[in-house]
Order: sequence, then C-alpha cells, then structure tokens
Amino acid sequence: MTLNEVLRFVDDVVFDKTGKHLDSLQEAILRATWQGEKYSKVAQQYHCTKFHVGNVASNLWQLISKELNEKIHKSNFRAAMERYQVSNFSNVFNLGGNNCLKGNINLCTDNTHSPETKQKLPTTQTTNENNTPLPKLDLRDAPDIKKTFYDRSTELTTLKTWIVKHRCRLITVSGISGIGKSTIIRHLIPEIESNFHHIIWRTLRTSPPLNVTLKSLIEIISNVTEINLSNNTDAQLSLLIEKLRDMRCLIILDDLQQIFSSGELIGNYKSGYENYGNLFKIIGELPHNSCFILNSWEPPLEIFNFTDNDSAVCLFQLTGLTEKVAREMLKNQGLSDEEKWQ
Repeated sequence: MTLNEVLRFVDDVVFDKTGKHLDSLQEAILRATWQGEKYSKVAQQYHCTKFHVGNVASNLWQLISKELNEKIHKSNFRAAMERYQVSNFSNVFNLGGNNCLKGNINLCTDNTHSPETKQKLPTTQTTNENNTPLPKLDLRDAPDIKKTFYDRSTELTTLKTWIVKHRCRLITVSGISGIGKSTIIRHLIPEIESNFHHIIWRTLRTSPPLNVTLKSLIEIISNVTEINLSNNTDAQLSLLIEKLRDMRCLIILDDLQQIFSSGELIGNYKSGYENYGNLFKIIGELPHNSCFILNSWEPPLEIFNFTDNDSAVCLFQLTGLTEKVAREMLKNQGLSDEEKWQ
C-alpha cells in the first residue's frame, strides 16, 4: 500500500463523515505518521503548537476508528491500514468478485478504475447547483452587511487564516465600541462559510443566562425547534461539545461585554454569569471541530489563561483605521475642506 492510497482512503472517510476533504494540516499529519515522524516537525512546518497538531490528529484518529471499528492512534495507524488492505484483499477473493477496489485503496495492478466516491452531505445541509454543501445559517442576531466597508483586508486575512488553516477553536475580537468588530466578522462569513455545517450568530445584548444560550445553540445544531434538556449547565456543555465534534460549526457570540461587571478589572463577570467562563474554558481546551468567535469591548479573563503560543485560542485586538482610509471616509461624507480633516 502506498502513502497516496492511504491519503485517498482517509480523505474519503473524512468527507463521508464531515462533508469536507482533508486540509493541508491533516494531510501533513498523516504523512508524518506514516513516515514515523514526530508531531513537533509538523508543528514547526505549520507555525503552530505541538498541542494543536495533536488535537487535529486526535480528531482524525476518531474518524478512522469509527470506519475501521477499532481504536486507531498514531502508533498503530500504519499497521491498522495494512491489516485493512489485507482483509479487503481476502474478501475480494472469498466473494469471487471482480471488484478489486475498497475505499479507494487500489489492491490490483490492472487498469480497473476506482468507482466515483459517494458524497455524503450533512443531513442539515442543502447543496447549490455545483453540488457544493451549503452551511445552515442562523444570522438573526447579526447586523446587515454594510455596503460601505473600508479597507480591513489585512484583518480579514488574519482571521481567515486562524479559522481555516490553523483551525482555531476560540477567538476573541476586542476593541472599543464602534470600531467595526461586528462589521468585520459579518464580512468574514461569506469568505469562510463553505468550511462549516452551521454558522450561528447570537447576541448577549439582553444578558441571557448560560443555560438559555446553550439550549438555543444545541437546538439549532440538532436541527430541532424544541429539545428537552436538563437545566444542568454541565450536562448541556457536555452535549454541546459532542455536537461540535460531530459537525464543524462557527458560532459568534456578540456583545459579550454585557455579561461583564462595569467599574472593575476587565473580563470580570456579573453575578450569576460566571459559568460563561466554563464555556469559554471548555471550548478552548477540549478538542473539537468548531470555532467560537467572541465579540467584545474587552476579552474574558479565561483568554489570558491559555499559553501564548497556543494557536487554538487567539486574541485579536482591533485597532483604528489608517489616515488614508480616514480621509476616504471624510471625503465620502462630502466634507470638502481638507485643511480641517486632520
């Protein structure tokens, strides 16, 4: 069995279970594992932490384990794949059939071609005319996309890289009120939506309790209008994590500052809202396939408890625009006296 055949097989497995093909980091992990190399080498190549590579690898092993009906991990991956090849090779001859392909791993040397891979789409998705999976969008709390959007290309590229390439699990976008936090996230969604099964935007403007927020998210991801859940937040958090592992979701929690106490050090919660900290801690620490974006005037304290080089958790401080863009804004407002623009 060649490495390319293994990559094709795993790509089919991942696509069948998630609706997405292998990304470059996942493929690099498989190559390194097959060749007996360490995760640290992959981490160095992709400018991320060994911890992050290990989490991505863990998700891969879980998917392959379900397909092969045995526990797969780094140390037994190659042996398991070779056993799988031998097993299917034997089955072909025991059945007396002519089909020499299984899971797109080529077991023959003739010119038989691999059958077209069956594309299994997530049950909550539809497809467009190109048969590309479309995400399930719930943007009822999101602002409208502004027609006038001043240059934030650098910021958009950074966020997109963190989410799509580095697969960050928790991102906080912070900055003063009115600087454009919600706008930049809203413009980011069309650029990355094809990478997700669900995209959900929720505002905490009315300071909903954690169990209300969790119930809403679980219902949307489960594609049900009402679900009978325990009021125990620990049980709800456990269920949400399982959902976030089964599907890749992008969840934006806007106006996070509404659950923080005013007049105190940054990131301190109002009485009764401290359990939101458990949500952010779990989302950042546990491996899953999804991404939370927290939009706030100030970041929660939990963000600072993660290591600086942990690419799974990122803090993005949005700053002001350049003077060039500011001049463009004033010009578009019809202010013609340039001497007073400064």
